[in-house]
Amino acid sequence: MAWRVAEPGVPTRPASEVASTAHGGSIRYGRDIRPILSDRCFLCHGPARAKRQAGLRLDSFEEATALRAGGAAIVPGSARESRAGARILSRDADEAMPPPDSGKHALTAAERALIVRWIDEGARYAPHWAFVPPTAPEPPASADGAARGPLDA
Repeated sequence: MAWRVAEPGVPTRPASEVASTAHGGSIRYGRDIRPILSDRCFLCHGPARAKRQAGLRLDSFEEATALRAGGAAIVPGSARESRAGARILSRDADEAMPPPDSGKHALTAAERALIVRWIDEGARYAPHWAFVPPTAPEPPASADGAARGPLDA
């Protein structure tokens, strides 16, 4: 996958990829959402307890969807009810995420739309592919019955 640089030192996914996913392709957490959250959110809302802000973790489904004062950060199926949805859509400098003083670039319109759609579609998290044990696929069935074993198929 080729990456483009929108601003010096800021790698982003190709515009065609973001646009195709944002306009109807299936959203995959590992491919579409985790890279955005990792780049813009996990520094303050990730696994590093010492750097965590507001006690919020967005890298864990259980933590991100936990009921907190004022509501859950992510309400699967409803970006409107999600505090994270409201924060990423806000234009108010005191509410917007990532905040202007974070050193992180603001989310693009396509990235905001993608996250909102992901939340509306259930905010399905998935483990990083490196932590998923490989499984052997089933060999295809032989149409003519000539296959004597899985290698033949």
